[in-house]
Amino acid sequence: MCLVSGFSDMPTLIPTPKAKKIASVLWVALNFHVILAIMEFSCLSVIDGMFDMIGAVIGYCAIRDPNRFNVYQVLCYCIYTGMDFFWSTVRIVLLATKATKIPGTTKWQYHLYVATVIAGTVFYLIASIISNLLYRELRDILHDIADPNWRSEAGQQSGYG
Repeated sequence: MCLVSGFSDMPTLIPTPKAKKIASVLWVALNFHVILAIMEFSCLSVIDGMFDMIGAVIGYCAIRDPNRFNVYQVLCYCIYTGMDFFWSTVRIVLLATKATKIPGTTKWQYHLYVATVIAGTVFYLIASIISNLLYRELRDILHDIADPNWRSEAGQQSGYG
């Protein structure tokens, strides 16, 4: 679902100006995501680099057309970066306790790996927040299409909204 190139069965939405602004920030984050993957490849953390390239492609597919965004691909990217944030925090703990094997054979690869893990943790948190903001905006657009009065009704119902 996250990497399907066609838009035939997936809801694509015409973004509001607010969604376009959030998406422009997400474009910057996607560029950093690719840089992070290149850094991981450089320190011989190939599997992490491959997964980050897949994550960047998911984010790219979600917002590649500035006139329509795919709400479910944005959600996939949000979940993806949230999970990466969790696992990178686990990786920091493993590094701090010296309970994991560091990829690479030279000292510069070790330092690059540590820097990448720490920078990746910060990046994943920021990317998760940005993509969550975009998802919420797109979800509101989808609700407006399905039921134009949902905002006033949601305020009257307790426990929903």
